Amino acid sequence: VSTSRPSTFRALAAATVLLGVLVSGCGADDPAVCGSVNDLKSSFDDLKGIDVTSSGALSELQTGLTTLKSDFDQVRTDAKSEFASGIDSV
Repeated sequence: VSTSRPSTFRALAAATVLLGVLVSGCGADDPAVCGSVNDLKSSFDDLKGIDVTSSGALSELQTGLTTLKSDFDQVRTDAKSEFASGIDSV
């Protein structure tokens, strides 16, 4: 049993909430964070589609989680860039 499992589930839950919040703010003139959120959503959907009973499931899950983390980091970077001035003024 991996000790990182609970943190992985928390990260997935946080990513799901973040996706909902950020996607609701995307529209016609999408900032960079919207593209990053779309990539994160796609990675999350890919991860959900993995057949955990298949022989290559562990490798697929590891790759999917690595991609999800990378996409999440990009969303965080883009969100900081996009909203830093608004946050700093508060």
